[in-house]
Amino acid sequence: MRLLFSSLLAAAALSTPALAQISATAQPAKPAQSAEAAVSVPFHGNETCPISGKPVKQTVFAEQDQQRIYTCCAKCKKKVKDDFDGALAKAYPSDAVVAVKNTKCPISGKPTDDTDVNVSFQGHQINLCCEKCESRFEQNPRRYLALLKNPELKALNNKKCIVMTDEPIEPGSFFVYKNTLVDTCCADCAEDFAADPDSYLAKFRMKAADLEKPRDRKDDDKHDG
Repeated sequence: MRLLFSSLLAAAALSTPALAQISATAQPAKPAQSAEAAVSVPFHGNETCPISGKPVKQTVFAEQDQQRIYTCCAKCKKKVKDDFDGALAKAYPSDAVVAVKNTKCPISGKPTDDTDVNVSFQGHQINLCCEKCESRFEQNPRRYLALLKNPELKALNNKKCIVMTDEPIEPGSFFVYKNTLVDTCCADCAEDFAADPDSYLAKFRMKAADLEKPRDRKDDDKHDG
């Protein structure tokens, strides 16, 4: 009887903290999300606030003509707005411009070797094939710069937002997932997409496949009739 009671006490002792510890250590560790699979927004702006000299916050910036000047706080942001051109010169000094040295135009894909057309954007000099491409570049410069700075990126080239379905794309709003650049309707969509990325992509591919299906001529005739 004493032997049975001792066995029960030993079992009870094992079922408390010791058992909990064993159970915890027995659980397989969740694999860490790789950098390639993480949702990120490429940043190619000034890292130092032109007003205070402190490190910037990527969510705090003033914008004009698609160019962004990042600051460390809201007070500095207001000062930048009061003198945007002056702050722009401090944030992206002309003597520190980085030449991207791209050999293909980000707009047309044509070679840029035989042209001297280029544009400066947020401290970067980008080569273009012709002057016509300059206006198109200025419509969405951060997107083109992101693709140029990382040749491994592939653009999904979605015409509508895949998070907020059918919403028009907002220039400058995009994120990267598995080396794919995805355009969105707003900055908040990156966080929503990160919650269930594969589901959003699956829905996008299904819709794209439906649009590519050949239409039945009979249906067209009925519609025309």
